[in-house]
This record gives sequence, C-alpha cells and structure tokens, in this order.
Amino acid sequence: MADVIRDPEAIKANITHLTYARTDLDPVAIDPIALERQCPLDNGRHEGVDISDLSLIPGLGTLDSLPPELFRFVLDELDIQSLTDFRSVNRRARLEVDTLPPYHAVATHAPSLLRAVLSVQVAPKFSCQSLYDALCSPNCVYCGWFGTFVYLLLCSRVCSLCLVQPPINEPLEPIRAQDMYGLNSKALDALTKLHTIPGSYSPMQQLEQKRLRLVDMGSARESGIALHGSSSDMVEYARRKRESALPKPTTTTACRPCLRSCLTADANLYCYMTVIRTPWLDRHKGTLEWGYSCQACHRIVDPYRRVDLKDRGRMYCGEDYLEHFARCKRAQEALASLSQPDR
Repeated sequence: MADVIRDPEAIKANITHLTYARTDLDPVAIDPIALERQCPLDNGRHEGVDISDLSLIPGLGTLDSLPPELFRFVLDELDIQSLTDFRSVNRRARLEVDTLPPYHAVATHAPSLLRAVLSVQVAPKFSCQSLYDALCSPNCVYCGWFGTFVYLLLCSRVCSLCLVQPPINEPLEPIRAQDMYGLNSKALDALTKLHTIPGSYSPMQQLEQKRLRLVDMGSARESGIALHGSSSDMVEYARRKRESALPKPTTTTACRPCLRSCLTADANLYCYMTVIRTPWLDRHKGTLEWGYSCQACHRIVDPYRRVDLKDRGRMYCGEDYLEHFARCKRAQEALASLSQPDR
C-alpha cells in the first residue's frame, strides 16, 4: 500500500476513480445555455472565407495608414465593448479583432465568458487581456485553490467556497453601497455596475425575475475610504448621514445593523448572479480543465470535522490534487483498495 500511495503515476492513472466532476455547480450561476440564446456570437461563422487577398476586403479608412504594430497595440488597449463595436464595422475589422491572440483564445475556449461580460454590461470596464488572464489563471484570488468561477465585477477567479464567504465577495445594490460607505454621486458613478440576468441561481435555485444593478463591496469600500480619507472617518460620516435622514425615532429606515441584516439575506443570491463557471486554459498545453473534487471527502457525513468538510467542497486541477492526496487518508485507502487484485 505504501508504494502505491506514494507513486504519482498511480494516482494520476486512477484520478477518475478518486475524484468527481462538479456538475452540481453548473446550474447555480449565470446559465451559459441561456447566454448562448440571448447573446449569440458570430465568431467562427465566417471561417473558410477567402481572405488571402486583403485588397478584396473593405479597408478601415485612415486606420490603414497606421503601422501594423501600432494598430495592434491600439486594439490591445481597447475594452471588450469597444472591440465588439469595432468588430462589427466590416469584414476587415472582424478579421483584425479575431486574430488578436487573447481575443481568439477567449472566443474559442470560453465563449460564455465573452457573452457574460457583454450581457451584464461590464464589457466597457475590462480589456480582452483581462479576460484572457482570468481564463489562464486557475487559482482563486482569495484562497489560492482552484477557482471554478469568474467574478464578473472584478474579472477574477473565485472558488465555490470563497464565493459565499462574506465579506470576501459580497455584491450589493448601489443605494446600499452609498449608505454604508457615504459615497457621493461622483464616487458611486465611478464604480463598475453589473446588470444581472433574470433566472434561477444558487444551489436552492432561487428565481430572480428582476434585472438588478450590483456593485462590488470591496470596491465601494475603497472608494469610500479614498473619498473621506480614512476608514474611521468614512464610518462616522455614513453614520451621521443616516441619522440625519431619520425624521423621527419610529421611522423604519434601516440603521447599520438592520441594513447589514438585510444585506446578508440577499448576499448569497447576489454572489451567484455575478459569476459564471469558466474552465481553466493551460496556455502551455493548450488544454481546458473544469476542475474536480475528492471522492473520499465527498462521502464525509460527520458535521463536526470542519477541516474535512472544507475539503469536501474544494476543487483541484493539474498537480493540486497530489498535494491534497498526500494528507487525505480516505483517498489513500481508496487508491490502495483499487490497486488490490480482485479475489
């Protein structure tokens, strides 16, 4: 048994028996099937068209006078919305955008991510390089383990565990951000606002039929601190502003504790409405990985073994599982039983 559990090749050979795909996470976030229907892309539809002679393709006017290197540099600096708008000008513009390496990679390997940023209206805030970096970065920005979701308000990876751990990632409505952090109109307008897509979200499949606007809590807080000079001054200003807005003590306007309570009630649902499940592109191998979890940890039912319960929901990719396997006794026992000849 000792030789088997210490052999990385034996672990990799039995990885499909030791782990399982997290299909339970597919329906909890933004629905890629609905996105494909609501936000169709024409990427790939024009493949096979002869473009060997650029003189037969409509030009780009004065842009044709730019040196090719400078023109590509300009395209690299554009945000996704601007790239999409430019791409619709004519066939030449579409060709130039489609051949940008970051754009081509995202459109080919993660079209749902491209559709998502366009549909929730955060495309003007991010460049194609930002999307490409998120696609090629496997790790959650908070815990370092595999992040199966891309958080669209920051275009960053987040895992299924950190997603619902406030205040790490807690989207909120702009009016609440303004109240909590004492933001003025200018500071509020500067925040990235995500327009949610009606649908069912979270493991409970809660239905949200309205299209809401959400901002990132961390960004709102940083904006408030920058506006007021310090965290304490921000908190004091927000408190005084709320108190001055109360016409009388019996008013039901929420104070800070009540506001926090109301916020927490919607927090988990808002978190799922701001993410989309996205594979990791290994840029060296050119392969996609959706991540997987440990079968042995999944079978744990003891509610008091909190470390194991955290491992139960954790996801891995590439060599990460080997690190987990080295300390997971149940997974080691499972591999040993798989290696024993049938009697």
